[in-house]
Amino acid sequence: MPTHRAPAEAAKPHRFSKPLIAATSVVVVAAAAVLVIAVVQRSHKSTSPVAATSTTPGGAISPSPAPTTSAAPAVASTPAPVVSSIAPVVSSSSPPASVTPSATGPRGLTNLAALIAGKPNDATGKGVPGAAATASLGRSSVVATGADGSIFVIDANLNRLLRIRDGKVTVAYARGSRGGHIGGLAVSRTGKVVLLTPDGLIEITGDGKSTSIATLTQLGASVTPGDESPLAFDGVGNLYIANSNGYTVLRRAVDGSMTLVAGNGQFADLLPPKGDGGPATSAPMAHMTAMVVDRSGNLLIGQAQGALRMVAVDGTLSTIAGAGSLTMANGAATFPPDGTKAVDVGLSGISSLAVDSQGRIYVGDSQAGVIMRINVDHTVAFVAGDQPGATEPTLTGSPADQTRFADAAGLAFDKSGALLVAEAGLVVKVDGVAAS
Repeated sequence: MPTHRAPAEAAKPHRFSKPLIAATSVVVVAAAAVLVIAVVQRSHKSTSPVAATSTTPGGAISPSPAPTTSAAPAVASTPAPVVSSIAPVVSSSSPPASVTPSATGPRGLTNLAALIAGKPNDATGKGVPGAAATASLGRSSVVATGADGSIFVIDANLNRLLRIRDGKVTVAYARGSRGGHIGGLAVSRTGKVVLLTPDGLIEITGDGKSTSIATLTQLGASVTPGDESPLAFDGVGNLYIANSNGYTVLRRAVDGSMTLVAGNGQFADLLPPKGDGGPATSAPMAHMTAMVVDRSGNLLIGQAQGALRMVAVDGTLSTIAGAGSLTMANGAATFPPDGTKAVDVGLSGISSLAVDSQGRIYVGDSQAGVIMRINVDHTVAFVAGDQPGATEPTLTGSPADQTRFADAAGLAFDKSGALLVAEAGLVVKVDGVAAS
């Protein structure tokens, strides 16, 4: 079976930045660098689910109309679709006039970025339960926010789910001596916290408490927990499950029925993206590392080599970013100018996705050390990253454009509109991003 990326490391004990090479530099500096690569997801509002093909676990797949959910969760009201959400786009016919950043000095948002949990340069996982500011989160990857304000983050080193609340870190779920990887993670609008484990899909009901939802067999052949099995809820409670081993995306409705929404079971490399403009269920797929549903119900799928795919509500597949010719060969230092069309940007590896209250999409690229935003007009903006002069996150905080984000393994928004970043064993909060 073809592969396209190195397996995620089992342990990453130190937090080092990637080499930063200025675009105008004429001196090559040899330096050793330890790349911290951690992959994977988030919460959002939605309308009707994307079109799908009916299937049963382990059974044959047959075409069917877009399903409706007869057993919708008890939600008082569902917000109307946001018309400004990102729509499918086609590749730009002409590149931007410039392919180098137009501004000098640090780029990105100036909002305060402060460390809220984790111990820099410590991946031991020690200090849990304990104070969030002094506990080691191990290898923090996927991050999500709960209905009560809790922050959930996966420690991919020790295969446990941590809960951060009121300045303390506790263990919500742990594999312990049973072994095996966990992930993905998703939280519904109503606060349902679900986690994919070797025992199957479970709901976290409290620290150390969980109930079984479905076995791995019931979810479909070859579904495997880990960095390449992201989960995402839509606005009505349907759960999307990425099956990177089977190159498909499945949807588990609130009534437990399973449908195929993307992928034909065959692998396809990144360039050029295959299947754009046609049914998502007929297209081959690559390995998937992040998913989120936007405010209009479109499913966004981040692929390991950098393509951001969209499955529209009608089931049509498109590539909206990541596969363009303007690549970040030297990381954040060569990120294209703000205002560049998203389809023209080439990403190195999508590790995380989130959508804000305005319908804008945030993409974490752990390979390039970049967090970027896709605006509703399909242009990009640099949010933060691993750029010259940036310093490590601190408890007191500093402007985001002066704070180093070298990993961005997980992205999520809290109720205040702050962006939470799972970053190399840390969780960093950037205030007011949704309103910026």
